[in-house]
Amino acid sequence: MPQLLFFGAIFGYHFAQPNLYVRAYAWFCGALAFISWIQLDVNHKVGLFVPLLIWGAYYGWQWPGKKGLRWQSTWKTPAVAFAWAWLGVVLPWFPHIPVAIAPFFAARFLFVAALALAYDLHDRPYDQSRGLYTLAARLGAGRCLRLMYCLLGAAAISELLYVGQNHPEWAATAAVILSYSLDFILIKGLFRLNENFDSRKMAIDGLIVLHAVWAYLSVVF
Repeated sequence: MPQLLFFGAIFGYHFAQPNLYVRAYAWFCGALAFISWIQLDVNHKVGLFVPLLIWGAYYGWQWPGKKGLRWQSTWKTPAVAFAWAWLGVVLPWFPHIPVAIAPFFAARFLFVAALALAYDLHDRPYDQSRGLYTLAARLGAGRCLRLMYCLLGAAAISELLYVGQNHPEWAATAAVILSYSLDFILIKGLFRLNENFDSRKMAIDGLIVLHAVWAYLSVVF
């Protein structure tokens, strides 16, 4: 499952890249993702169609004249957040989804929504040059950052509810508080840097890795 998500994410983000080498690498990862999908059991194969449908709608199925959800400022961020929350939280349980994971699903949804806004805020000049007015572009930098902080705060509360119900150990609670505090600090710092800071998107991706590291440490200790 992890390799499917990894290779699938690379394919999904770069399959239509203008750069031939990047596009070729993306399609190679897509082939690896397909091989990983074949090895899944039937339930997980069926469950994967939900984010795949969202992904197709996001890109408008690449049909002429079909712009897709990424051109809809209202729906772009929720679509991305729902797809990733489904992959990370619901899919491993599918089709027997326990109600107890609802706060964790909400936390992932809100966390990914915050990161999606961070991406869009970084890409705002390029998107506007192509006529793509995302929610970040419509809100402006100040209000978009405030919304990101609110989403991260709500995600932290949701995850603390889940941890309190299922993993009441002090280390798990401390990991949640620390990881979201770092998210807040790092996002604030990243957007104080120059607008042309090329590694900003990579640093935003690093926040996901940071969450995984803290989750691992909370289990180990």
